Amino acid sequence: MIEQQEYDRILKYMKDIEFALDVSSIVAIADRTGKITYANDKFCEISQYPRSELIGKDHNIVNSNYHPKEFFKEMWKTIGSGKVWKGEIKNKTKNGNYYWVDTTIVPFLDENGKVYQYVSIRNDITKQKEMSERIEYAAYHDSITGLPNKRYLDEQLEKEIEKHYTEKSHFALMFLDLDNFKLVNDTLGHHEGDLFLKELANQLISANIRDSFIARRSGDEFIIIVRNVKEQKEIVQVAKKVLSIFNTGFAKNKTYKNITGSIGVSVFPCNANNSQKLMQKADIAMYHAKSKGKNCLTFYEKDMDLQTKKFFSISENMRQDLYTDKFSLHYQPQFDALTKELVGIEALLRWEDKDGNNIPPSVFIPIAEESDLIVDLGIWVLRKATFQNVEWQHKGYPKVPISVNVSVKQINNQDFIVKLKEILYESGLEPKYLNLEITETFMYEKENAMNFINEIKNLGISIAIDDFGTGYSSLQYLIDMPMDVLKIDRAFVKEIESNPTKMGLLKGILSIAQTLNIKTVAEGVELEKQYDLLKENGCNIIQGYYFSKPKSKDEIESLIFSK
Repeated sequence: MIEQQEYDRILKYMKDIEFALDVSSIVAIADRTGKITYANDKFCEISQYPRSELIGKDHNIVNSNYHPKEFFKEMWKTIGSGKVWKGEIKNKTKNGNYYWVDTTIVPFLDENGKVYQYVSIRNDITKQKEMSERIEYAAYHDSITGLPNKRYLDEQLEKEIEKHYTEKSHFALMFLDLDNFKLVNDTLGHHEGDLFLKELANQLISANIRDSFIARRSGDEFIIIVRNVKEQKEIVQVAKKVLSIFNTGFAKNKTYKNITGSIGVSVFPCNANNSQKLMQKADIAMYHAKSKGKNCLTFYEKDMDLQTKKFFSISENMRQDLYTDKFSLHYQPQFDALTKELVGIEALLRWEDKDGNNIPPSVFIPIAEESDLIVDLGIWVLRKATFQNVEWQHKGYPKVPISVNVSVKQINNQDFIVKLKEILYESGLEPKYLNLEITETFMYEKENAMNFINEIKNLGISIAIDDFGTGYSSLQYLIDMPMDVLKIDRAFVKEIESNPTKMGLLKGILSIAQTLNIKTVAEGVELEKQYDLLKENGCNIIQGYYFSKPKSKDEIESLIFSK
């Protein structure tokens, strides 16, 4: 009696497992030759084939031809030897749609150790794959123009060098930098500037430059690789075609009439035999083109040292101006998405050189990073911002956190934490009113990042990931590291009101943050529609021109705190 009860219990247990598996997964059984002998309802549902059309056929019936023959050859080699095979397969439905399945194939062996059937268990991962592909696309493509981005460019350039080394051929690297583009952003706003960049990208693609690779490196910089060049005149012809875009492609648009392009060219392997030097020399040639009056082409020559002179000149001027009134902070307020109340302020560094020129952060910050001046400059910003926040609090203004950007070089400096503690002690600022913004790239060194974050959190200071989405960091970093704030880069905010793909990616980021209980700040919000969409989808904090541009100390006090 006990044996029968035990048998019944085991039988029920097995049937329960079978039922659970059957309703949750795609299940198929095939004989030793691969012919399908059993297909569950879920297999029929997702493949859109009736069971009668599946039974007796092999799995080629759902083959999408996405995978090479070697893929399936290796799979059959594995299961044919009696081993379990696991992998992801792209299949095709009866009506031609594609779907992805996470697949496990288990071979069953007879008493002689020979395979007599295969059980395939599959789970539909189509949505996950689509999202992964979108994220990967975003990681390798510029969000504004759709062109390959710097990451894609760097990898492609290495491939080109390897290929042309093997073939003993030449290629040209053309560095295109826009002239007077800043005027568009300053007078019409970044939205109009982005529209121009997008249109320029379209024009470059439409130019049908032969055997080329086009990318947006950053800002208003574009790179064109022209393969298999034999004579200089071939490069000149391409450059003329590119420069003509500014004269003809935008001829009817008065907004862009003053924008032209300066092109610098370096040639592999004549000018350099590695990607870094090749890019550097094209950059030097480009600055030489600007010095000649812009809107022209210049080939790199050995006596061009403009880049080196520029670097040392700016670096030395920064060093001299560090403790003078040439550096200052501007402040951009942050507002609660629901109540529109002031909830934070970001401190932004500004520099006016000895000649009275406002040097953009995009110019002097990279040079400060490269020259290591960023360490002293960063401490200056921290001290200035911290004492300023204390001053505002003593004046009775709202107590809100002030955010300061911190570079990887600052963080890696062994004295950083000590100096940070000194600043907090000397200023008297409560740590909860300071927020440090770090970039995603810092998190790649996971152990060091975790140690730093824990030290900062123990002080009571909050941590934000700045420009989230541009570094393509792993979701695991967010899960493992106790971040307080996730700042969504403006590139993901732009055009969400008109671009469903961007809106979908933004929703995904916001959903991840909500799941992990991390506050979100959207940067670069300029339009009311953008604000509405962000608010509706759960973004916590808004920062951008829609509410306020970065302002000086006095402007903040009169226009923001006085409300």
